[in-house]
Amino acid sequence: LRLLTRAVARNQPLRVAAFDAGSGVDPRSVRAHIGTRRRPTRTRDGSVLVNTRGLGPGSYRLVLRVSDRQETRNMENVGAILPNTTTLQATVRIR
Repeated sequence: LRLLTRAVARNQPLRVAAFDAGSGVDPRSVRAHIGTRRRPTRTRDGSVLVNTRGLGPGSYRLVLRVSDRQETRNMENVGAILPNTTTLQATVRIR
């Protein structure tokens, strides 16, 4: 995961590049939070678009978690170990 837009105008989506050379990114696994609220996402052309609609101007903490297609099919009986899952944490700005 790589943050492509650190600052956006109000109601514009944040863009994050999402790439997995193996089985690919599973769009159903994408989870985004801005501040304490979960935000809707879309995947398109190797990017995750995080909806910022309704957020006022200011700085926010973005937490984005994405798994690859294989991770969502693993049947391990191990708690929080997700080797094919990555998390991006960044401060973003809504103008």
